[in-house]
Amino acid sequence: FVLRTVAQSNYDFQTILQMGLEYSHQMKAGQADSIIRALEVKKAKLNYTPEISVSGQTMLLNQPDIRLMGQPATMAAPKNASLVMGSVGLPVFTGFQLKNNLALSKELELAEAENRVADSTMVTMQMIDAYLALYKAQQAKLLIDDNMKVAEKRVSDFEKLSANDIITENDLLKARIQVSRLRSNQVEIEAQNELAAYQLCLLTGIPEGTSIQVDESIFDQVPAIITQDEFESILMNRNDYKALEHQAKASEYIVKMQRANYYPHISLSGMYVSAYVPNTLTINNMVNAGVMVKYDLSALYKNGTSVEVKKNELLRVNEQLEQLSDKIKLETRKTFLDYQTAVSQEVLHEEIVAQSEENYREVSKKFDNQLATTTDLLEAETQSLQAKIDLKIAEANKFQTYCNYLKNSGNLNQLKSIK
Repeated sequence: FVLRTVAQSNYDFQTILQMGLEYSHQMKAGQADSIIRALEVKKAKLNYTPEISVSGQTMLLNQPDIRLMGQPATMAAPKNASLVMGSVGLPVFTGFQLKNNLALSKELELAEAENRVADSTMVTMQMIDAYLALYKAQQAKLLIDDNMKVAEKRVSDFEKLSANDIITENDLLKARIQVSRLRSNQVEIEAQNELAAYQLCLLTGIPEGTSIQVDESIFDQVPAIITQDEFESILMNRNDYKALEHQAKASEYIVKMQRANYYPHISLSGMYVSAYVPNTLTINNMVNAGVMVKYDLSALYKNGTSVEVKKNELLRVNEQLEQLSDKIKLETRKTFLDYQTAVSQEVLHEEIVAQSEENYREVSKKFDNQLATTTDLLEAETQSLQAKIDLKIAEANKFQTYCNYLKNSGNLNQLKSIK
């Protein structure tokens, strides 16, 4: 399968990121989770409202054989009966269960909101990685294509020189081998280029086959030096950390809800009854109201185990919070050092490019004066090409490590300032 470009469009960096967030299936699934959490809060609030039920029955009756002391009983034999009942219940005290359930639902809603932001950060980094993969492939392709033109012209020149016995057949063969190697590289890099473009189209919803030209001006916005924030502020910027904090608070409310079984539950209740059995019984508008108290005494010795289970679940979440804290600190420190390394690497690759170009010029002069061999010339050209490709990769890596640092320190939203 080979993807062929059928259209070309220019999308700036911010547009690509926005399209990726809007098209992401992960983000859409997360939106459904957010709606569910909001509905759970609404459901918890509705628990404070009265429970109201109404029921009605109408029944067909047979004529049973009823005897008292062995003698037939004389009584009415109705053929039908009807009954209407209504009840109202309002919780007054549930061991603070309703209050804690509402607080639990709110904490889970807040945790879900933080998770959505964390998801957007992950999706954004996926887009950045795909964007930079396409950039690296495009730049390598451009450089190889340029070198191919030079190599093909050299073969043409060498063929004329060989025909006039100015150079050996072996020198011509070496030039042709160089062209074949470049063509092999072209095939490989073309596949990488099309795969990177295909991935970016899948992530953004851009029609497959669209040719996307990467804008390398985004690299100019990256600062030459960055400073590492304090760990405390880093944790407060990380949405996944804040989401787990809300989950820890939610676990505290779960423990309190379990303890509610130690308390009696009190509620107000009311009932309405209306019944009619022909020639036997008539009840009109019977209403009663009262207070219902329920106390599960077995909870005094059974509920303790359940409370301990919930307390240990809370302990586990708190330990996960500490574990995540250490992981964030390590990730941030690592990407901070990675960025410093990438900055140094870019400077070194700039020097290598300058040196390799100068070396190629010197070898070319020597070759023209028959002081260098064809092998020397082709080797110098290959070194120059590889140095240029490495520099482009180093530029992209510096931007990538900068974005990784922003992600791990909870500041990836700073990319919004990049135009």
